[in-house]
Amino acid sequence: MPHRGRWSMPMQRDNLYQDQTLFDHLQARCMEVIEKHLPRRAEERWGLALWALGLGFGLLAAGMLLSALLAELAWNQTWARLGAAGGFTVIAWRLLTAGEAAMRRPVRKRRRRQTAPRVERRNPRNAEARAFFERLRAAGVNVRIARALVAGGVRSPEQVRAMSDEELLAIHGVGPATVRKLRACCRASD
Repeated sequence: MPHRGRWSMPMQRDNLYQDQTLFDHLQARCMEVIEKHLPRRAEERWGLALWALGLGFGLLAAGMLLSALLAELAWNQTWARLGAAGGFTVIAWRLLTAGEAAMRRPVRKRRRRQTAPRVERRNPRNAEARAFFERLRAAGVNVRIARALVAGGVRSPEQVRAMSDEELLAIHGVGPATVRKLRACCRASD
């Protein structure tokens, strides 16, 4: 049975390759071993990949250094190979240290931030306006109209009683039905 791991390649399914070969079994076994030993965390896998790249660049740098020292080349070719070997060494060192740092990075558990309950701060000067607004809402006045009344300077039942119907109708959004509700609300508060 073919191996179906995370990184395995899909098997060819046609008449020519119906039977598994020795290489299919070998690939399945290799993938099992690799998956068994690979780290589960993504950071550790990236660290391992960077470390492997660094090791590859280190081997490339060593090969360039040996070829520059052992081959009988012109001086400019020797220095070019030595410079390339130095550059590959720097790249290898950077990749190795980055890989090790990524593998050592601690696991960060994601936790929800606990927020403190919101404390509503009320200005004592607006307490009368808030109480009036609540009373309007309880009487069935629309929120927009109640806000328009408060913004228009009407902040108490006494002010509503002192205003004429024409003055109330001049406030944006206030119609005859709202005036009736306001009069009933202010009469009921007596």
